[in-house]
Amino acid sequence: TKIPDIVFLSDKVSMAAFQSKACQREAWPAHKERCKHIQVSMAKRAPDVRAKFESLRSFVSKHRLGLCEFGMAGLRLKDHPENVSKFFVAVNVRQRPGAKRVELAWEVLNVGIVPWEVLPERFRNDCRKTCAQMEEHIRQNIEGVEGVFCVLVDEFGSDVHVCAPMGYARASFERIRPGAE
Repeated sequence: TKIPDIVFLSDKVSMAAFQSKACQREAWPAHKERCKHIQVSMAKRAPDVRAKFESLRSFVSKHRLGLCEFGMAGLRLKDHPENVSKFFVAVNVRQRPGAKRVELAWEVLNVGIVPWEVLPERFRNDCRKTCAQMEEHIRQNIEGVEGVFCVLVDEFGSDVHVCAPMGYARASFERIRPGAE
């Protein structure tokens, strides 16, 4: 499958990249185990935490393109693709009470490029593993993907977070506004 840019489809449980519904169906056997693991993990959380997680996940999905463009520019991936192993994109957010639209449900407090070493080891390893699995999946299903970097979006002052791997292609650098790098 050839892709000129990035295509991400998400299901109710996890985010995954596919070129088409047919590719998604074809990849389901490999993806199924990860989905089950996430479902079991989410079932153990309190309902309010699950609701926040789902809301944050939807927010990340809605803003995926902007997060991807920021990450590509901030990590300077065009000239330094090795930065994906050294840094991740950190986004701290706060929930907006009463927001009716998913794209407005969270307020971004700050965004930055952060070295992996600042995360606790177990959490860092989990995020890196998620990104590595997504990169393997993307490389098997989508032609032209250059690599994958990690965006970690977390609610300030809580343990609600989303580790969102972002795939990027060479063609994607053309979309970044001049001077953004």
